[in-house]
Amino acid sequence: MSNGTATLGAWTLGAVPGTNTVVAYISGTATDATFTATGQLPLLTIGSGQGQTAVVNTNLSNPLTVQITDQNGIPVNGQSITYAVIGDGGSIAGSSITSVNGTATLGAWTLGTTAGTNTVVVYVGGTSVSASFTATGVPGAPLIQVATGQDQTSTVNTIPTVPLSVTIVDSLGNLISGQTVTFAVTGGEAQLWAPRPPAWMGSHPLGFGPWV
Repeated sequence: MSNGTATLGAWTLGAVPGTNTVVAYISGTATDATFTATGQLPLLTIGSGQGQTAVVNTNLSNPLTVQITDQNGIPVNGQSITYAVIGDGGSIAGSSITSVNGTATLGAWTLGTTAGTNTVVVYVGGTSVSASFTATGVPGAPLIQVATGQDQTSTVNTIPTVPLSVTIVDSLGNLISGQTVTFAVTGGEAQLWAPRPPAWMGSHPLGFGPWV
């Protein structure tokens, strides 16, 4: 302080946006000087990986990236980010730190087991700033299951009471629509009647009407 000046060490602003104040004073006197600085929230921008589609319970093919800048667009280096899945959004591991250009890559995202929209929310550490990634999980390979009409007993040359129907699902039980199903007689001399109308299909079992 030989030149009459004193310098404070690094000043880290608080986590809440707004005015920060530091007062410098001389001990034993009423003299002081006030410094103020305004804390602003960083900006979080989604980079790549938004809106992907993959089979349920598998990893997305492209990584998720974000960039953090200040209010002037200057990249923020060394900023921690955390992230979490919402609902049955699968799983995602770890946390990340931004690089010198303000970017960070999230860990691998494994989609949930239920077909539909999956969501991951990214948070800037120590702030309320967040952004969301969404991805769509689609069913896996189709499997056919008996829905109704199994193991009936009826008089020969008559129509069993319950129509034959099947359900198409993947290995995790997700319903699959739009599949073409063929019914064929492989034993006995039964005859198949016309299938149910298309309006009965969609997410419901596929089936034939009465058969003899």
